[in-house]
Amino acid sequence: MKYFLFSSFLRLTSVLPLGVLHFYGGIVGSFMYLIPNKVQKASKINIDLCFPQETADYRQKLLKDSLIELGKCLFELGPVWSWPMERLNKKIVSKEGMDEMLACMNQGRGVLIATPHLGNWELSGLVGAELFKFTILYKTPKIAGMDQYLRQARSRAGATLADINQGGLKQIISALRAGEAAGLLPDQEPRESSAAVFAPFFGVPAMTMTLFQKLVRKTDAVVFFATMQRLPGARGYKLILTEADAGIGAEDTVEAATALNRELEKIILSCPEQYLWAYKRFKLRPDGAPSIYDE
Repeated sequence: MKYFLFSSFLRLTSVLPLGVLHFYGGIVGSFMYLIPNKVQKASKINIDLCFPQETADYRQKLLKDSLIELGKCLFELGPVWSWPMERLNKKIVSKEGMDEMLACMNQGRGVLIATPHLGNWELSGLVGAELFKFTILYKTPKIAGMDQYLRQARSRAGATLADINQGGLKQIISALRAGEAAGLLPDQEPRESSAAVFAPFFGVPAMTMTLFQKLVRKTDAVVFFATMQRLPGARGYKLILTEADAGIGAEDTVEAATALNRELEKIILSCPEQYLWAYKRFKLRPDGAPSIYDE
């Protein structure tokens, strides 16, 4: 039933223009803000934790704006996963930092692309796969029946999908050593605590993956953050690529994880309302620390 409902939603939204999708997505986001729900609750907790220095009015406005942007993001899934690439590319107004990243690849260095949950992160992977050899770490969806659909949608521009297992990691390492690009999300809690350490994220201890550090040290890859920010008035998107600090590859795991989160914070602060604050980033806690989400 979940697959039927979700696939029906994707088919419906794929035939609508971007302006209409953002309008209805904004309405859905407004309802998420007005009516108590789990998404609203998690978003508020995270925003209050990450911006204690800001006023209550600022945090409340950010909560509202972020849920409206989340609604738009949900309504964009149909087009991103089904529109022809030519049509999608017409919606990308600018690509900042692309020349700098391609210059690294032309020198034979692999590029590790970190795509946080900000703006339209799904579109970033499709655009990259059109321009260079791109291997993306892939997580099987929870909704039964969606796996085949997502594999086709995310690889249709030429990307290679690597499953989250030892075989997939070997694919990522091989791609980076060959001077190609590989992508993964930097702001998810790893499944296994052995692959992560606690590091500050907006001043709050967050279980942070050590995979970036390991990949950089194994392959000498350069790290770029990639965001596809949504432009107002349904004018499209702008792709922003930013080279990360070399500290992400530091020998000390906590130092490297701290550098990763610090870079992530900079990206988020450039467009905080488009970040996915609903994600329970602080679900895992240091020993003795109370649960943040009352679970």
